[in-house]
Amino acid sequence: MIWLAWRRHRTTLLIAAGLVVALVGWMLLVLHWYDAAPLIRVGDGGATEPAYRNLDGGYRLFQLSYQIEASRILLLLMPCLLGVLLGVPLVAAELTDHTNRLAWTQGISRTRWLTTKWLVLGLPLVVLAGGLLAVSDWWTSHVDGVALGSAIGVIDSNFGFLYNSRIVPVTFSITGLVPVAYTAFAVALGCAMGTLLRRVPWATVGTVVVYGLAIFTMVTTVRPVLAPQTFVSFNGSGGYPAGFQAAMAHGPAPWDLGFVARFVPGFAPPPGSRSAAAIVASCDKFSGGGNPTVIINTCDVVHHVQFGEAFQLPSNYWVLQWREALIYLVATLLLLVVSWWAVRRWRA
Repeated sequence: MIWLAWRRHRTTLLIAAGLVVALVGWMLLVLHWYDAAPLIRVGDGGATEPAYRNLDGGYRLFQLSYQIEASRILLLLMPCLLGVLLGVPLVAAELTDHTNRLAWTQGISRTRWLTTKWLVLGLPLVVLAGGLLAVSDWWTSHVDGVALGSAIGVIDSNFGFLYNSRIVPVTFSITGLVPVAYTAFAVALGCAMGTLLRRVPWATVGTVVVYGLAIFTMVTTVRPVLAPQTFVSFNGSGGYPAGFQAAMAHGPAPWDLGFVARFVPGFAPPPGSRSAAAIVASCDKFSGGGNPTVIINTCDVVHHVQFGEAFQLPSNYWVLQWREALIYLVATLLLLVVSWWAVRRWRA
């Protein structure tokens, strides 16, 4: 059965391996161009000023900034691509070609049939995902950190992203543990879609849609609350406190979660009172469109409300990595159970 499963899926495994090797080769080539790019000093150009790589030379389409972004996007899409390429045909293609009936008539139970296919597919997949993760970790740390002789980071003039911290969403999703969990989840999702929808095109569409929704929900809703957030209130002029600005300028950037309004710690709002966000909105309207001093004085003093921004600090990187990876691994196990259950309920 193991030999038969390998013969059945070796072509897709070799295609997947070829895609991973091609992506790694392209990343190494981009890294070579990156190291060869000239340095640009900011400020007065003195030796103490931070130096940035010039990523904007040449034709716009072939500029290094675009090549780096394209590499990041491909790394983000790779788990879903592997899920479609390996997970969807695992069962759906067997149904299309009716080869599952041949296997079941040889005295092999459906449980053993599906479990063997998982094992034959899973071991090479772990090797592929692990190898790609190692290269991705090294590549991102080099691109994000080597351009400068300080900890300020790399600012992409075209895209406006700050990549000197691994906790920002784009870098977070292609480093650490979560890419392996994403890959396992995507392949299990493709397998489950194939067992439920029983057609490769439908299962492909279902896998892409569900995977995209899962990632979007994780980044926008779940990940921000997987670790305690840090609230930073605005000062009297509507900016960050000086100490926090200095920390952001000379250390890894935190993940900015956006505007947050809350009641001053220790103040208990009366029952039935408006929320802090509603009070800040009324203060903003009262100030005539957002005078920071008026809003802060009115809300903070009169209504006991303070507003600022919430952040996930870089120190929470591994906490978020472990917890998010655990969520996806649990989801992977549930999807495998769904696949096993669906196969056992099929009529021969």
